[in-house]
Amino acid sequence: MTETENKDLLTQYASLLEALSPENMDSMLTLLAEDVEFKDPFNHTRDKAGYRAVMTDMFESLENIQFKVKQIAPTPRGGYLLWDFSAYSKITKAIYAEGVSHIEINAEGKINRHYDYWDGSLIMDGMPLIGRVVKWVRKKAGKR
Repeated sequence: MTETENKDLLTQYASLLEALSPENMDSMLTLLAEDVEFKDPFNHTRDKAGYRAVMTDMFESLENIQFKVKQIAPTPRGGYLLWDFSAYSKITKAIYAEGVSHIEINAEGKINRHYDYWDGSLIMDGMPLIGRVVKWVRKKAGKR
């Protein structure tokens, strides 16, 4: 695929991500290869069923989920999405993270790799007890 074709697919994927809900998840899954590999700070799956399970768990665990894709950068083999994520959890309260997704596209024009890079400790900030520990470690690490 060309970078232009990759940009078109990434733009479609980003639009679906921004509108993602349990009701329209199937639309997003049509863009994925059966053997899609998904990885983030908390999950690692190697097929479409695993990807669906991660997204389903996210919707069961969080409320007011919102992705906002700020930039799309195509490459010859896929591209990158720069995004903001926000949600609410009864345990952690408000959640906000900035991240980037590294997307690879196979020869059939399907997404076969989606790796998310973001600071997973941000989720732990709002957790009872462990949040204090994470904040303390982050503070100590900043004093060198």
